[in-house]
Parts: sequence; structure tokens; C-alpha cells
Amino acid sequence: MTILQRGEMPWWLASALIWLAHRLGEPTGDGQVCVPLTHAQLATLLGSPRECFTVHLHALQAYCLITVERGQVQVHLPALQDWLHNHSLEFG
Repeated sequence: MTILQRGEMPWWLASALIWLAHRLGEPTGDGQVCVPLTHAQLATLLGSPRECFTVHLHALQAYCLITVERGQVQVHLPALQDWLHNHSLEFG
């Protein structure tokens, strides 16, 4: 079992990143959207302890669903939406 299969946090984080990408994001091409928020801002906004948030954020990055950069997160929107759709049955 991987970190992305444990509990609701990865699903909730993916949903929030998709929502933020649609509302705050700047399309950069190839289905990617830049969300101009820092790691700390995202953790605070989502009401998550930073340590917990970091583990799940890095797990999404390891699966090439997002790219964390200084001051922003690149959301690979089609890939993240597919992942969320495929895992929504586990939580719905």
C-alpha cells in the first residue's frame, strides 16, 4: 500500500489542488496550471499541519501529478483529475 492509498488526505488534497488550479491558476501549456501559492500558504489554506501536508504533497509529486517549485505548485491537471476520478470510488 502506498501513501496515496492511505485515508482521505490524498483525495482531499488532490480535490483542493484542482479547485485552486481552476480559480487561481495560470495555464502554462500541456495541461499544466501554475498555482501561485507557497507550500506553507497551501498548508495553511487547507487547514493541514505542514508536516502531514508535506508528506502527501511529495507523494503526489512522486506520481508526477504535480510539481512543487519555489512559491508555486504546477498542477498536471489531466493527470491529477484522472487520478482523482480513479480513486473517488474509494471515498465516495
